[in-house]
Amino acid sequence: MKKTCSLIILSMVLLFGFDLATAHGETPQMEKRPVTHQVKLKADQQKQIEALEQQILSKRKEVIEKYVQYGVLTKEQGTQITKRMDEHYNHLKENGFVPLLKKPKHPRP
Repeated sequence: MKKTCSLIILSMVLLFGFDLATAHGETPQMEKRPVTHQVKLKADQQKQIEALEQQILSKRKEVIEKYVQYGVLTKEQGTQITKRMDEHYNHLKENGFVPLLKKPKHPRP
């Protein structure tokens, strides 16, 4: 009897306790969020973001170099990671330092 009652209460909480869109990580703010091609930064804004991104990139490369130095990563792994970071930076630069803002598409069951 207690098991049945607690299962009923649990199922009611699950059914009525939260919104399914929120459970899947979607929020009302995400729907109002602009899509990448609609956002353009001004030249001075791009320069500010570029300076910050360059600082971040150099610090991340320092961390990878330390990992290689301490033996956590091999030299090849470090080279591959820094190459990928450079590609990401160049991609951001080509797109005016505006990150991808589209919602990811997840397959529906």
